[in-house]
Amino acid sequence: MGRAYIAGNFGKAVDYARTYLSEKEDNVPTMWLLADCYLKTGKDDKAEEVLIRLLSISPDHIESLKMLSRIYYDKEAYSEAYSCATKVLDVINSKTSVDKMLEDLSSSKKYSWLAKNVQESLKDDKQNKDEWTSWALAFQKWYEKKEFKTH
Repeated sequence: MGRAYIAGNFGKAVDYARTYLSEKEDNVPTMWLLADCYLKTGKDDKAEEVLIRLLSISPDHIESLKMLSRIYYDKEAYSEAYSCATKVLDVINSKTSVDKMLEDLSSSKKYSWLAKNVQESLKDDKQNKDEWTSWALAFQKWYEKKEFKTH
């Protein structure tokens, strides 16, 4: 699937992803790639179905929430898109539990090495968190200025 996706052969990547998911139906990364392939091939309704299922398994999957909000926005379902943006902010703001986990790992002799690896990964995550926060806040601000809010 990876080669087809990288080569831009999204139809073939869809076939590979669907085959893989027939055996491992709850594989979140594959579900996300499948949704992305559907979007890239203009099958937004199928992407929406996959993302809703993915979020039922992994409700805090930020990339899926953003992708789903775009689908809703394109369909002019602004309330649903707003809900996704709000959920992104909720997820980002709840990430403080990671700090507690890192403290626990650092204090453990057995797992202190893991805390160091996680801290390195979180340096990159900080930039992503800032980008997601900026996006979600901007969307919220736009939505709250709109007068329709009925979709």
